[in-house]
Amino acid sequence: MNTNNPSGRSVALLIGGWFVVKAIVNIFVGGGIDFIALLFALLALVLGFLGIKYTNYAVAGIAVLIVAVNILGNIKGLFGLDTMIRSLIYLAEGFVDVICALVLCAAPSVKEHFTNDISDLTGGQ
Repeated sequence: MNTNNPSGRSVALLIGGWFVVKAIVNIFVGGGIDFIALLFALLALVLGFLGIKYTNYAVAGIAVLIVAVNILGNIKGLFGLDTMIRSLIYLAEGFVDVICALVLCAAPSVKEHFTNDISDLTGGQ
């Protein structure tokens, strides 16, 4: 396996770490364990480490899709006294998720890191 760009890998791992921290924080904010969010976070972290070709776009797309699905509910939650703080947290997380998606898709060092073929990982030719 190649680390085609060490700084790109570091950024990808930082983004994967963000998704893990976010999933853990949401356990406390949302009141329960979201196994799908935890699975996505761990997958993003592993893919960030491995740097398999095009998986940066997949992780970015899923992150933006999650933001898009939840944004209206989070905006509506701003107008309820009991949900305002939680909605603000979720909206802030969504903003960070979009920034992470942009970095995964546009940062040259990150894009260079995500150039490994699966055969590079398995040792196959």
